[in-house]
Amino acid sequence: MLNQPWMFTAITTLFLFYLALSFHSYYNYILQKESLLEKLKLQSDRQASRETLRERLRRKILEWSERLGPISEKLYSFPEQDQKWLTWAGRPMGLTLQRFYGLRLLMAIFGAIFGLFYFILGLPFSKYVYFIAPVAGFFGTTYWLRSRADRRQEEISVTLPTFLDTVSIALAAGGALMQTIEEVAERMGGALGEEMLRMVRELQLGVSRRQAYQNLIDRNRSRELESFVQALIQGSDLGVPIATTFRVQADEMRASRVFRAKEKAAKASPRITLVTTLLITPAIFILILGLVVLNFIYNPDAFNLQFGR
Repeated sequence: MLNQPWMFTAITTLFLFYLALSFHSYYNYILQKESLLEKLKLQSDRQASRETLRERLRRKILEWSERLGPISEKLYSFPEQDQKWLTWAGRPMGLTLQRFYGLRLLMAIFGAIFGLFYFILGLPFSKYVYFIAPVAGFFGTTYWLRSRADRRQEEISVTLPTFLDTVSIALAAGGALMQTIEEVAERMGGALGEEMLRMVRELQLGVSRRQAYQNLIDRNRSRELESFVQALIQGSDLGVPIATTFRVQADEMRASRVFRAKEKAAKASPRITLVTTLLITPAIFILILGLVVLNFIYNPDAFNLQFGR
Protein backbone atom coordinates (compact mmCIF):
# COMPACT_ATOMS: atom_id res chain seq x y z
CA MET A 1 0.00 0.00 0.00
CA LEU A 2 2.89 2.35 0.80
CA ASN A 3 4.32 1.55 -2.63
CA GLN A 4 1.80 3.92 -4.11
CA PRO A 5 3.49 7.30 -4.65
CA TRP A 6 0.53 9.43 -3.59
CA MET A 7 0.21 7.62 -0.24
CA PHE A 8 3.89 8.12 0.58
CA THR A 9 3.64 11.77 -0.41
CA ALA A 10 0.56 12.29 1.79
CA ILE A 11 2.18 10.69 4.85
CA THR A 12 5.39 12.69 4.36
CA THR A 13 3.43 15.91 3.93
CA LEU A 14 1.37 15.20 7.06
CA PHE A 15 4.52 14.41 9.04
CA LEU A 16 6.21 17.62 7.90
CA PHE A 17 3.06 19.61 8.70
CA TYR A 18 2.89 18.31 12.28
CA LEU A 19 6.63 18.80 12.66
CA ALA A 20 6.33 22.42 11.55
CA LEU A 21 3.33 22.90 13.83
CA SER A 22 5.32 21.50 16.76
CA PHE A 23 8.25 23.82 16.06
CA HIS A 24 5.87 26.76 15.78
CA SER A 25 4.18 25.93 19.10
CA TYR A 26 7.53 25.49 20.80
CA TYR A 27 8.74 28.82 19.39
CA ASN A 28 5.60 30.58 20.68
CA TYR A 29 6.11 28.92 24.06
CA ILE A 30 9.69 30.24 24.24
CA LEU A 31 8.54 33.75 23.27
CA GLN A 32 5.74 33.77 25.86
CA LYS A 33 8.09 32.42 28.52
CA GLU A 34 10.67 35.13 27.83
CA SER A 35 7.96 37.79 27.82
CA LEU A 36 6.55 36.52 31.11
CA LEU A 37 10.01 36.39 32.70
CA GLU A 38 10.69 39.94 31.54
CA LYS A 39 7.39 41.15 33.02
CA LEU A 40 8.12 39.38 36.29
CA LYS A 41 11.58 40.96 36.39
CA LEU A 42 10.12 44.42 35.80
CA GLN A 43 7.50 43.84 38.47
CA SER A 44 10.08 42.63 40.99
CA ASP A 45 12.30 45.64 40.18
CA ARG A 46 9.37 47.99 40.74
CA GLN A 47 8.49 46.27 43.99
CA ALA A 48 12.11 46.47 45.12
CA SER A 49 12.27 50.17 44.32
CA ARG A 50 8.94 50.66 46.08
CA GLU A 51 10.22 48.84 49.15
CA THR A 52 13.39 50.90 49.02
CA LEU A 53 11.34 54.10 48.94
CA ARG A 54 9.25 52.82 51.85
CA GLU A 55 12.37 51.98 53.82
CA ARG A 56 13.81 55.43 53.16
CA LEU A 57 10.61 57.10 54.28
CA ARG A 58 10.47 54.97 57.41
CA ARG A 59 14.10 55.71 58.20
CA LYS A 60 13.49 59.45 57.80
CA ILE A 61 10.41 59.30 60.03
CA LEU A 62 12.38 57.43 62.69
CA GLU A 63 15.21 59.99 62.47
CA TRP A 64 12.80 62.90 62.92
CA SER A 65 11.06 61.03 65.73
CA GLU A 66 14.40 60.51 67.47
CA ARG A 67 15.07 64.26 67.38
CA LEU A 68 11.59 65.28 68.51
CA GLY A 69 11.40 62.65 71.26
CA PRO A 70 12.86 64.72 74.13
CA ILE A 71 10.57 67.67 73.31
CA SER A 72 7.45 65.51 73.15
CA GLU A 73 8.35 63.70 76.36
CA LYS A 74 8.24 67.01 78.25
CA LEU A 75 4.84 67.91 76.84
CA TYR A 76 2.78 64.82 77.67
CA SER A 77 4.11 61.43 78.72
CA PHE A 78 3.47 58.45 80.95
CA PRO A 79 6.74 56.52 80.55
CA GLU A 80 5.89 53.38 82.52
CA GLN A 81 2.50 52.90 80.93
CA ASP A 82 3.68 53.73 77.41
CA GLN A 83 6.65 51.37 77.80
CA LYS A 84 4.24 48.54 78.59
CA TRP A 85 2.12 49.27 75.54
CA LEU A 86 5.22 49.37 73.35
CA THR A 87 6.32 45.98 74.68
CA TRP A 88 2.87 44.47 74.26
CA ALA A 89 2.77 45.75 70.67
CA GLY A 90 6.13 44.10 69.91
CA ARG A 91 7.89 47.44 69.30
CA PRO A 92 6.55 48.05 65.76
CA MET A 93 9.06 49.65 63.35
CA GLY A 94 11.72 49.25 66.03
CA LEU A 95 10.19 52.03 68.11
CA THR A 96 11.81 52.93 71.40
CA LEU A 97 9.98 54.99 73.99
CA GLN A 98 11.73 58.19 72.89
CA ARG A 99 11.02 57.48 69.22
CA PHE A 100 7.37 56.86 70.02
CA TYR A 101 7.09 60.22 71.77
CA GLY A 102 8.81 61.87 68.80
CA LEU A 103 6.49 60.08 66.36
CA ARG A 104 3.50 61.35 68.30
CA LEU A 105 4.71 64.96 68.04
CA LEU A 106 5.61 64.46 64.37
CA MET A 107 2.07 63.25 63.59
CA ALA A 108 0.73 66.32 65.40
CA ILE A 109 2.90 68.55 63.18
CA PHE A 110 1.68 66.75 60.06
CA GLY A 111 -1.89 67.21 61.32
CA ALA A 112 -1.28 70.93 61.83
CA ILE A 113 0.10 71.26 58.28
CA PHE A 114 -2.90 69.36 56.90
CA GLY A 115 -5.29 71.54 58.91
CA LEU A 116 -3.56 74.71 57.67
CA PHE A 117 -3.91 73.70 54.01
CA TYR A 118 -7.50 72.68 54.66
CA PHE A 119 -8.15 76.11 56.17
CA ILE A 120 -6.39 77.97 53.33
CA LEU A 121 -8.44 76.11 50.72
CA GLY A 122 -11.61 77.18 52.52
CA LEU A 123 -13.11 73.71 52.65
CA PRO A 124 -16.16 72.96 54.83
CA PHE A 125 -15.58 72.96 58.61
CA SER A 126 -12.06 74.30 58.03
CA LYS A 127 -11.98 76.13 61.37
CA TYR A 128 -12.71 72.93 63.26
CA VAL A 129 -10.35 70.81 61.17
CA TYR A 130 -7.54 73.31 61.77
CA PHE A 131 -7.72 72.65 65.51
CA ILE A 132 -8.81 69.00 65.49
CA ALA A 133 -6.20 67.66 63.00
CA PRO A 134 -3.08 68.21 65.19
CA VAL A 135 -4.86 66.84 68.27
CA ALA A 136 -5.98 63.80 66.26
CA GLY A 137 -2.42 63.28 65.02
CA PHE A 138 -1.03 63.48 68.55
CA PHE A 139 -3.49 61.20 70.32
CA GLY A 140 -4.17 59.08 67.23
CA THR A 141 -0.61 57.76 67.46
CA THR A 142 -1.30 56.51 70.99
CA TYR A 143 -4.54 54.92 69.79
CA TRP A 144 -2.65 53.23 66.93
CA LEU A 145 -0.09 51.79 69.34
CA ARG A 146 -2.73 50.46 71.71
CA SER A 147 -4.74 48.97 68.86
CA ARG A 148 -1.59 47.30 67.59
CA ALA A 149 -0.90 45.89 71.06
CA ASP A 150 -4.46 44.58 71.42
CA ARG A 151 -4.33 42.87 68.01
CA ARG A 152 -0.97 41.31 68.79
CA GLN A 153 -2.10 39.93 72.14
CA GLU A 154 -5.30 38.64 70.56
CA GLU A 155 -3.23 36.91 67.87
CA ILE A 156 -1.14 35.23 70.57
CA SER A 157 -4.25 34.00 72.39
CA VAL A 158 -5.83 32.67 69.18
CA THR A 159 -2.76 30.81 67.89
CA LEU A 160 -1.65 29.39 71.25
CA PRO A 161 -3.97 26.31 71.24
CA THR A 162 -2.65 25.21 67.84
CA PHE A 163 0.89 25.78 69.08
CA LEU A 164 0.25 23.65 72.17
CA ASP A 165 -1.27 20.83 70.12
CA THR A 166 1.73 20.76 67.79
CA VAL A 167 4.21 20.83 70.67
CA SER A 168 2.37 18.08 72.56
CA ILE A 169 2.41 15.80 69.50
CA ALA A 170 6.14 16.37 69.03
CA LEU A 171 6.79 15.74 72.73
CA ALA A 172 4.78 12.52 72.63
CA ALA A 173 7.03 11.42 69.76
CA GLY A 174 10.07 11.84 72.02
CA GLY A 175 11.24 15.38 71.27
CA ALA A 176 13.01 17.60 73.79
CA LEU A 177 10.88 20.42 75.21
CA MET A 178 12.89 23.53 74.31
CA GLN A 179 14.07 22.15 70.98
CA THR A 180 10.47 21.32 70.08
CA ILE A 181 9.25 24.78 71.13
CA GLU A 182 11.98 26.39 69.02
CA GLU A 183 11.21 24.33 65.92
CA VAL A 184 7.44 24.84 66.16
CA ALA A 185 7.89 28.58 66.80
CA GLU A 186 10.11 28.93 63.73
CA ARG A 187 7.54 27.15 61.58
CA MET A 188 4.52 29.05 62.91
CA GLY A 189 6.04 32.53 62.98
CA GLY A 190 3.80 35.43 63.93
CA ALA A 191 3.70 37.17 67.29
CA LEU A 192 3.61 33.92 69.28
CA GLY A 193 6.57 32.52 67.36
CA GLU A 194 8.57 35.69 68.03
CA GLU A 195 7.89 35.51 71.76
CA MET A 196 8.74 31.81 72.02
CA LEU A 197 11.95 32.22 70.05
CA ARG A 198 12.96 35.13 72.26
CA MET A 199 12.38 32.99 75.35
CA VAL A 200 14.48 30.16 73.87
CA ARG A 201 17.28 32.61 72.98
CA GLU A 202 17.32 33.90 76.56
CA LEU A 203 17.67 30.35 77.86
CA GLN A 204 20.50 29.72 75.41
CA LEU A 205 22.27 32.85 76.69
CA GLY A 206 22.24 31.50 80.24
CA VAL A 207 19.14 33.12 81.72
CA SER A 208 17.47 30.89 84.31
CA ARG A 209 14.27 29.12 83.27
CA ARG A 210 12.13 30.86 85.87
CA GLN A 211 13.47 34.28 84.86
CA ALA A 212 12.94 33.56 81.15
CA TYR A 213 9.37 32.44 81.87
CA GLN A 214 8.75 35.55 83.95
CA ASN A 215 10.13 37.77 81.18
CA LEU A 216 7.71 36.11 78.76
CA ILE A 217 4.79 36.93 81.05
CA ASP A 218 6.00 40.52 81.55
CA ARG A 219 6.24 41.11 77.78
CA ASN A 220 2.62 40.06 77.22
CA ARG A 221 -0.76 40.34 78.87
CA SER A 222 -2.48 37.31 77.34
CA ARG A 223 -4.14 35.18 80.01
CA GLU A 224 -3.77 32.08 77.86
CA LEU A 225 -0.04 32.66 77.53
CA GLU A 226 0.25 33.12 81.28
CA SER A 227 -1.50 29.77 81.81
CA PHE A 228 0.94 28.18 79.38
CA VAL A 229 3.92 29.59 81.29
CA GLN A 230 2.48 28.36 84.58
CA ALA A 231 2.24 24.89 83.07
CA LEU A 232 5.90 25.13 82.02
CA ILE A 233 6.89 26.13 85.56
CA GLN A 234 4.89 23.26 87.04
CA GLY A 235 6.42 20.82 84.61
CA SER A 236 9.96 21.90 85.44
CA ASP A 237 9.34 21.97 89.23
CA LEU A 238 7.13 18.92 89.74
CA GLY A 239 8.04 16.72 86.80
CA VAL A 240 4.47 16.67 85.47
CA PRO A 241 4.14 15.17 81.94
CA ILE A 242 4.08 18.29 79.78
CA ALA A 243 2.54 16.73 76.65
CA THR A 244 -0.67 15.76 78.45
CA THR A 245 -0.84 19.13 80.19
CA PHE A 246 -0.49 20.96 76.87
CA ARG A 247 -3.30 18.97 75.26
CA VAL A 248 -5.63 19.66 78.17
CA GLN A 249 -4.71 23.34 78.12
CA ALA A 250 -5.33 23.62 74.39
CA ASP A 251 -8.84 22.16 74.80
CA GLU A 252 -9.56 24.47 77.73
CA MET A 253 -8.37 27.51 75.79
CA ARG A 254 -10.61 26.68 72.83
CA ALA A 255 -13.58 26.18 75.15
CA SER A 256 -12.78 29.47 76.89
CA ARG A 257 -12.58 31.28 73.55
CA VAL A 258 -15.98 29.92 72.50
CA PHE A 259 -17.43 31.00 75.85
CA ARG A 260 -16.01 34.52 75.47
CA ALA A 261 -17.41 34.75 71.95
CA LYS A 262 -20.87 33.80 73.24
CA GLU A 263 -20.48 36.31 76.06
CA LYS A 264 -19.60 39.08 73.59
CA ALA A 265 -22.59 38.13 71.44
CA ALA A 266 -24.86 38.28 74.50
CA LYS A 267 -23.51 41.73 75.39
CA ALA A 268 -23.97 42.96 71.82
CA SER A 269 -27.74 42.41 71.81
CA PRO A 270 -28.57 45.07 74.46
CA ARG A 271 -26.21 47.51 72.75
CA ILE A 272 -27.97 47.02 69.43
CA THR A 273 -31.31 47.53 71.17
CA LEU A 274 -29.99 50.70 72.82
CA VAL A 275 -28.74 52.08 69.49
CA THR A 276 -32.07 51.25 67.87
CA THR A 277 -33.99 52.91 70.69
CA LEU A 278 -31.90 56.07 70.90
CA LEU A 279 -31.07 56.68 67.23
CA ILE A 280 -33.19 54.79 64.73
CA THR A 281 -36.60 54.99 66.45
CA PRO A 282 -36.50 58.80 67.03
CA ALA A 283 -35.35 59.30 63.44
CA ILE A 284 -38.33 57.30 62.16
CA PHE A 285 -40.73 59.30 64.35
CA ILE A 286 -39.20 62.59 63.15
CA LEU A 287 -39.54 61.45 59.53
CA ILE A 288 -43.19 60.48 59.96
CA LEU A 289 -43.99 63.63 61.92
CA GLY A 290 -42.20 65.78 59.34
CA LEU A 291 -44.25 64.27 56.52
CA VAL A 292 -47.45 64.87 58.46
CA VAL A 293 -46.50 68.52 59.15
CA LEU A 294 -45.56 69.14 55.51
CA ASN A 295 -48.80 67.57 54.35
CA PHE A 296 -50.66 69.65 56.94
CA ILE A 297 -49.09 72.89 55.60
CA TYR A 298 -49.14 72.28 51.84
CA ASN A 299 -52.25 70.14 51.60
CA PRO A 300 -54.69 71.43 54.25
CA ASP A 301 -57.67 70.11 52.29
CA ALA A 302 -56.70 66.62 53.35
CA PHE A 303 -57.41 67.69 56.95
CA ASN A 304 -60.47 69.80 56.05
CA LEU A 305 -58.51 72.93 57.06
CA GLN A 306 -58.10 76.19 55.18
CA PHE A 307 -55.35 78.76 55.79
CA GLY A 308 -55.50 82.44 54.88
CA ARG A 309 -59.30 82.63 54.70
